[in-house]
Parts: sequence; C-alpha cells; structure tokens
Amino acid sequence: MINEIINNQRNAYSETFQNYGATPQGTYQNNIETQNLRFERITKHILQYLNGCSIHDIGSGLCDFHNYLQLNDINHFYSGTEIVQEMIDYSLKKYNDIKLYNRDFLLVEKELYDFIVLSGTLNMTHGIDKKIWKKYCLNLIEKMFSMSSKGIVFNFLTSYNTFSQEDLIYFNPAKMLDFCIKKLSRFVVIDQSYPLYEVTITVLKKDFVKSIYKNECFDKYFKN
Repeated sequence: MINEIINNQRNAYSETFQNYGATPQGTYQNNIETQNLRFERITKHILQYLNGCSIHDIGSGLCDFHNYLQLNDINHFYSGTEIVQEMIDYSLKKYNDIKLYNRDFLLVEKELYDFIVLSGTLNMTHGIDKKIWKKYCLNLIEKMFSMSSKGIVFNFLTSYNTFSQEDLIYFNPAKMLDFCIKKLSRFVVIDQSYPLYEVTITVLKKDFVKSIYKNECFDKYFKN
C-alpha cells in the first residue's frame, strides 16, 4: 500500500509540474502570497533557533522553503525528501548548496536533523482511501519526530472550515493535538490564527526545551 501511495502522489505531482512548471500552481499552491504565509507560520515559533541549524523538508517540491529562508537571511543547512525526480533535477540546478533525496521517508534510518518540516504534503489523497491516507500521515509525522533533535513543524487542512472538496483531506485539530501530545511530546504549539483553512503545529523535543529553560527552577518540569 505504501508503494501505491507514493506512486499516486508521484504521478499527480509530476503531471502538475509538467503542466505548470516552476510556478506555485506547479506544486499545487494557489499563489506566492499564501505559500509565503505558510512558510511564515512554519518558522514562527522556531525562528530564533534556526540560524546554523540543519533543516529537512518533507515533500520539498521546488525547495521554495529554502528560498524563503535565504530571502530572510536565515543561515541554515537545507536538505529535502522529494519523490518527483523532475522537481529534484530542477532544484539542484537552481541551488548548489542543498541535498535532495528521492525516497520513501518512512524507510530512512540513521539520519538526524535539527528540525524537520512539512508543508502541504498531507493535503491531497490522489485516490487513496482516506482512512489509509490518514494512517500514513500519522506514521510520517511520528517518523519526522524520531529523526529530529530539536523538533518538527507541519501543517494540514482543518476540519473546522466553511467548505470542503472531495479531493482534499481534512484533519480535526483537537485530535491532531491529542495525537502529538500522547505520541510525541507535550511541548506543542497549535496555530490556526491566520486566514487559510489550515493548522500549523510545532512539536519540540523535551531536551531541546530544557536547554532553553536552563534556570534550576524549571528542572522539576522535565523529570517525567
């Protein structure tokens, strides 16, 4: 089933990229403005910690997040996982300081990054049963967290919206928050305070949060 999921996604995104090229529409984005807003929310709660960090981007597309970080003078080491080879080829020609991998991220071992991010990758099932797709998404989020040393940030379409489209997948923010706290970490920020019909969640590692709050008065909060 994993192979079917990856093949369906690869075929859909490859076709879109061939049709629209290196534009927001070529990666299923509406426009540059909403894309940049997503990136702003992804960095919102980790911005002060990003300089000098390794950042791995799941579903990196045309590496627009890397470009966003560069334009905002955030020094970083960027890599990404992308399943559309045409997008990888395009990005490697544009940027010479990045690493990209065409692979099933769930099978990756022995890699560790400061932060792992995901934007827009969970939104479209492309014909996969929605229950199967949601399970795959949760597995992917768990995998991201296991391979980060500081934390992860991801977004998804919210079930609290004013419309829905059959080809899109929506997650209940309360259930996603519960999943993150129970499965990953209690250090979670959930953000739905911007115009798009989506949610951005930041999940931080306990040891990373502890390194920020060094005063001994906080020690008791990190014992469990």
